[in-house]
Amino acid sequence: MSEIHNKSGVNMHLVIRQAEAIWSRFTGEKPRIVVDRQGGKTSYRDDLRTAWPDADIQVIHESPELSRYELRSPNRGDMVMIFTAESEIHHLPVALASMTAKYARELMMARMNRFFLQRQPGIRATAGYVEDARRYLSDIEPVLENDRIERTDLIRCC
Repeated sequence: MSEIHNKSGVNMHLVIRQAEAIWSRFTGEKPRIVVDRQGGKTSYRDDLRTAWPDADIQVIHESPELSRYELRSPNRGDMVMIFTAESEIHHLPVALASMTAKYARELMMARMNRFFLQRQPGIRATAGYVEDARRYLSDIEPVLENDRIERTDLIRCC
């Protein structure tokens, strides 16, 4: 599986954990898991091999739009994993998960904005996207210094 040194690694780690939970729960039922494509990746075989070294992993298809794998385990049966670009367009559960994640992000950003506004009244809120985040980091610099908050704790790396 991917190293957990960046967002992509964290995401893949969480995908594998969820897939593991599903495969364990539905042993022998051949679960089919659809995942939004992870960044620019088109091949996930190495990640799957690392996660399940004893499974037979068949690459059914790999392309920029869709990567499909069948995993076979003598102990658990089969599982299908599909990584597809814009999967929320074709798969309602993925769309719902995406909406939930975006809503959770909005709530976290609102919480962070309140935190800094309490310490520095008058600052403008941010949604956290790159250009505006640069402005926001500059605006909250006095709070970061005063409260000894590491700037790097607020910036996603890599």
